[in-house]
Amino acid sequence: MNKYLLLLLVSCLSFQLSAQNNAQTIEFYNSYKIFKNTDNQLNSQNFLATSKELMGLSNNDQWTLQKEDKNKNGVTHTRYAQSHQGIPVYGSSYILHEKNGKLLSSNGYYLPSIDLNTNAKLTPENAIKHAKKAMQIDLMTKKDNHDHCHNHKHNDSPEDNIFTPEYFDENDVFTILNEPSLFILDKAVHRVSGEYALVYSVDLEVKNPIDRQRYFIDAQSGKTLFVEPLIQHQAAPGKLLTRYYGEQDVTIDSIAPNDYILHDPTRGQK
Repeated sequence: MNKYLLLLLVSCLSFQLSAQNNAQTIEFYNSYKIFKNTDNQLNSQNFLATSKELMGLSNNDQWTLQKEDKNKNGVTHTRYAQSHQGIPVYGSSYILHEKNGKLLSSNGYYLPSIDLNTNAKLTPENAIKHAKKAMQIDLMTKKDNHDHCHNHKHNDSPEDNIFTPEYFDENDVFTILNEPSLFILDKAVHRVSGEYALVYSVDLEVKNPIDRQRYFIDAQSGKTLFVEPLIQHQAAPGKLLTRYYGEQDVTIDSIAPNDYILHDPTRGQK
């Protein structure tokens, strides 16, 4: 058989097997993302252990108690987070609802059928370098888009060009907000696709323009898989006292309660 034809056949079979495995993973999750209990023997103490295989979990998966509270109707809500081989699953949160010693229902987000190499090739220091490079590209792209939308060219000073290669100094620009941590992430993020990755979470901040982002860096390849904004920008009406025109109505950027910057986030965007 032609070796290229053989390679194509093997590739097709691998793709089909992966698709089947992912379909089963999604089926596991869909069965338990919202679960209504009819078994009087199940309670919050035994449910997660006895249902492990039905949920698509293995002995490498662990649940850690996060919070427990009881409402005025006598229902106890117990929240757990998932980890796999000691590595947290990003965004996992599974809640058991119990009354009078009987499980009523459960719901939440978790990742079934994790089969992943949990030994990272990248060091935390390398993950930071990849995140900084990704943020540099993001900021340069935003600057290019802003200039394009305003349809003008001007002679930028070195300070204006801080994110271009000739002036870029990562040690002056970025502040690292956390020690990079390993997580297991579904590449669909907050959904279940069965496509998992071991990632570093790196939080970075820049001052001008002010921005904070969380970068999820593949711990094997160094690729940026997902970026999560840590500042939620919101246009807000305000008033400013100007030197020549008195009090003026303006739109400003609300970045936190009682914390604003003079920037209109509704303008200059493609």
